[in-house]
Amino acid sequence: MALTPPYQIGILGLGRFGAAFAELTRTHGFPTLTFDPKHPEASPSTFAEVVARADVLIVAVPIENLDAVLSACAPLLRPDQLVIDVCSVKVEPEARMRERLGNRSRWIASHPLFGPVSLSRGEPRTVVLCPRVDQPETTNDAASFFRALGCELIEVPAEEHDRVMSRTHVLAFFVARALQDIGAASAPFAPPSFKSMAHVVSLVREDAGHLFTAIQTGNPFAKEARRELIAALQKIDAELD
Repeated sequence: MALTPPYQIGILGLGRFGAAFAELTRTHGFPTLTFDPKHPEASPSTFAEVVARADVLIVAVPIENLDAVLSACAPLLRPDQLVIDVCSVKVEPEARMRERLGNRSRWIASHPLFGPVSLSRGEPRTVVLCPRVDQPETTNDAASFFRALGCELIEVPAEEHDRVMSRTHVLAFFVARALQDIGAASAPFAPPSFKSMAHVVSLVREDAGHLFTAIQTGNPFAKEARRELIAALQKIDAELD
């Protein structure tokens, strides 16, 4: 059954992204309930109430907590509800939703390629959506929801998403972490060519750690990409010698 806006949004998890996303949905006129036991001041509703009342349920928790949260959600869900995860990796969350939710609800994997900083700046919002080939209406409803929030959509399978992210997101944060660890980002001056890299370093510094860990260990193609990068750097270094 296709969703007809305005519909009730439920958000589980009020970390930096979850809180910013809740503000985004409310700004666009969607009634939004939230729950996060770590942020009781922003969670007047109970876990069960948020899950039961949501037409669209956004699961915005760290990947290491995803399995437990999905398991807790499962007995409370209705078949017509739309459950969307927003993890930065996609192969594992998609597998977890298939295993834990099955046909209890309509579920789909997504990766919003924006965060609190880009939202505050009003930058373009893009979302990667991993289409449900077996449930095209689920894909269409998720796409319609994100478009209602002013987002542009890119539809790719979960494996393709993680392969692309392993050579972009993963390596960008990997290099930025190294630059941070050797103190390059704290140099008293730098040329313009370093500014973009310094921006990524600042993102790694501001992150609480779970995002860096998630994209490095949760992406099944990350280790291979890191090894290829290290080999390429060693080759360049050898050539310079």
